[in-house]
This record gives sequence, C-alpha cells and structure tokens, in this order.
Amino acid sequence: MANTFVDYTGADGTGTDNKDFAFSFPYLDDSHIVVQVDQASVPGGAFVTKALTTDYTIVTSPSKLIRFVSAPASADRIRIKRDSASNTALVDFENGSVLTEVELDRAYLHNLYLNEEIEEGSGKNVMTKNSAGNFEADLAKIVDVADPTLAQDAATKNYVDTEIATERTARVADVDAEETARIAGDALKVSKVGDTMTGALTLPASDPTNGTHATNKTYVDAQIATSLATGVAGGPIDTVNIADDAITADKLANTAVTPGAYTATNLTVDAQGRITAAANGSASPTANEILTSLKTVDGTGSGLDADLLDGQEATAFAAASHTHTASNITDFDTEVSNNASVAANTAKVTNATHTGDVTGDTSLTLATVNSNVGSFTNADITVNAKGLITAAASGSGTPKWNTGWVNTDGSTSVANGATLNFTHNLGTTNLNVDVYVADNASGANALNIQLITIDLSGNSNGSQIQDVTSTGLTLQLASSGYLDINSSGTITGQNFSSKYIKVVAIG
Repeated sequence: MANTFVDYTGADGTGTDNKDFAFSFPYLDDSHIVVQVDQASVPGGAFVTKALTTDYTIVTSPSKLIRFVSAPASADRIRIKRDSASNTALVDFENGSVLTEVELDRAYLHNLYLNEEIEEGSGKNVMTKNSAGNFEADLAKIVDVADPTLAQDAATKNYVDTEIATERTARVADVDAEETARIAGDALKVSKVGDTMTGALTLPASDPTNGTHATNKTYVDAQIATSLATGVAGGPIDTVNIADDAITADKLANTAVTPGAYTATNLTVDAQGRITAAANGSASPTANEILTSLKTVDGTGSGLDADLLDGQEATAFAAASHTHTASNITDFDTEVSNNASVAANTAKVTNATHTGDVTGDTSLTLATVNSNVGSFTNADITVNAKGLITAAASGSGTPKWNTGWVNTDGSTSVANGATLNFTHNLGTTNLNVDVYVADNASGANALNIQLITIDLSGNSNGSQIQDVTSTGLTLQLASSGYLDINSSGTITGQNFSSKYIKVVAIG
C-alpha cells in the first residue's frame, strides 16, 4: 500500500451524497495535502488539482478524510496525495538556540516524507511504476524522445508517421505496376466476373446439349417457331406452362351466351367457372319471402339456422310479436330505443347487482354499515370488501418528520459538545421533538436522550433542542456525552463519538 497517496473513483465516496473520501497517511501541514480529479466526461482526461476550501475541506475527527463541496461523478478518478514542499525548510536552526523534541521531530519527518514522496512519485508527479510493475504517466505526454533503434525501444510519433508513409508509397507503386501489366496482357480477354464486350461473339454452330449452355440465334428461333406451331418442342402449352391470370377473356372463344345486360340474372356455370347460359330472373323477393327462406334454411321451419345467425341477428330479424327473453337480448337499452312498445320508464333497479346504464326511477338506498358518523383526526378506520368504512375513530399523534439515523448533519459530525442543524419542510414551530441515540445506522440499542442533566461533578449529559423555526431546528449535544442505565440499574456515561442520532418531530 502506498505511503503518500490514495486513489479512488467517484463511486467510492461515502457520507452525505458520496462527498467523503478517507486517507490515512500522515502529513505536517494542511497545505501539504493535494487533491486531484480526472473527470471521466473530458475526452483524454488529466488530473486537475482542486483548491482547499473552494472545492473541498479536510476533516480530522473522528478520522481523516477529504469532504468535497460538490460530489465528483461516479466514474471520475480521484487522487489524494501528500506534497511536503521540498523547496521550503519547515525548521530554521539558529546558533545558541535550544533544540526541542518537536522541532527535531518536525525536521526529521519533513525529510522522511520527502524521501517517501520521491520514491513513490507522488510529490512532484515523477513517472513511477504502478502496482503491476509498469510505468504510469497518468495520461500525461512523454516528450523529447529519440527515434527507436532497437526492436523493444519506444516509438515516437515521427518514426511511426514516417514508416507508414514509406509503406503506403511502396504499396501504391506495386499496385500501379500490377494494373499496368494486367491491362497490357488482358486487354483482349473478357473477365468472367463482369466485363464489357464490343463487336459480335461467334458461338459454335452445334446446338446446345445442356440447359446451362449458351445458345445461338438460329437454335432459339427454330425452337420458338416449332413451339408456337405444334406445341411440341418445348413441351405442350397447357396450364402447367401458363401462369394464373396470364390469358384474358378477349383471347377465349365465344360461348353460346348472348352478350347483353341481364336483370335478376339466372346463370349456368360450367366446371371451369365459365358462364354457359344467362337469362333475366323474376322480380325481387319480398321481405316475407326472405324471412321465410331464412327460417327454413335448416329444413325445420322453426327458426333461424344457428350456424348462420347469432343471437343478436336473430333478435333483429324476429317479428315484433315474438317474445324477447334474456337469451336473445344483448343490449336492453338498444332494444328499448328500437321498439316504441317498450316503456323506458319502467326499468327499475331492485335488490340485485346492476351494471351499465340505469333508466327510469334511479333512487337507491344504501344499508347503514357505520353509525359512528363525524370528523376524525389522524383517523383509524376499518373498510369492508365493498369499500365502505364500517368503523372510524381519531388516532393518536403520529411522527411528521425525522432525520433518520445519522452521524452528521452534513457538515458537523456527531460528537460530545457538537451543535447540529437540521432542516424540515413542516412550515410550523408547533412541534413536539424527541432525540434518540443508537449504536449504528440501523438504530441498535436506541435510547431517548432529549434532556440535559448535570451530574455531581458538574458535567452536562444528554441533548437539548436550542432553536426551532418553521423550516429547521438546532440540536445541542452535551459536552460530557449522555447517561445510559443497564438492566441492573447501573448508570454509566457514554461518548457521542461514533454514535448515530435521530431527531423526530411529532404533531
């Protein structure tokens, strides 16, 4: 582990909003702590040194950490390092002066820290090896490097650019030479992968014997002529050779049907779908004839065929004198509007489940399920399966706001004598406030400490709310911690350091 620096990413932050980053190495002065951030959002990146107070503060209790004013992004690289100011002497020895232990220690530690920083490369950003044994330049350029002479030398930009340009020139020359040779030797050849040919290409006089052979004009003309004349050479011209819809009616022979317009036509159609006879039919059927035909489709004469008409269509075709039952009425409102003989104002809601629209008398009476009627504060209620309140009563005061278990107010840590400030959004000072202390953020061994007590030695214990506004409150922790009483009745003093507190406002 490094003695002079520590590296993080923004995702490693702790405390409020991930702003805190711990470090453990010793240092002599706050000015010797250097904080650098390499922002992931900046292409190429580079560590940028941040300013004390403006960008961060140094916290020393209960442990050392850097607290950023604004939390770095989760992917940002963060380095906290020590630079012990090698150009400044921290102790000035004078003749005849008394050498104190503090001054000797400070001078020795200054030299020790400088040597550590030189070894690890943190103080002056010298290039050192990382944990994998490779030199780490932290994204900085390495300049004034000579061109390489051995295989394992680092290559400069100039060397790489020159080699690439030389190789490109040589390859272009090779390509030009190959192309010149190809043009000279292949000018009279036709490329099998695609080319342009000028002039006639004479094919062999013999006929092709394979389906993939090239054919000459004489062979093609003879085959077409034979096929059209006899339908033999290329195979019979039948439905296999003719695509669907390829022949129009104009190309078919006339049949015995006399051309003309027909009314209510009686037609005769052959197996090929051709009309072989046509004549005018009788007058259009009446409505009763259509109804009779529909009723006798299934041969029984007893009603519409269920395979042709569903319940709603059966209702529409049925005569007004037919009895309408629930099985063939799918929409009562539509049936009422379509049949004037049905009185709309007779539709009533009775003791039954009803869905849809209600017409006519719509007065409804609800059964009494709760006799306890009135207004309730912080109400405790009971609701049945119908969504009705069957019981109600005013409840007790309930917490309106609390801080949760915290060990800091965002800037000041929980400690003996600490003054903590919290904000709330209640908009009132009419509050009852309790304060609790616990061992951890889960509230283990919670204890109410909202009271300042003085022991026999004059030490103050506990806590007290100093000030309450409509948006915040101030909590003062006693300088001597707080008192705890165990199961045996023994009272002991406890320290606030490393503890968690919770402030609860109750209405």
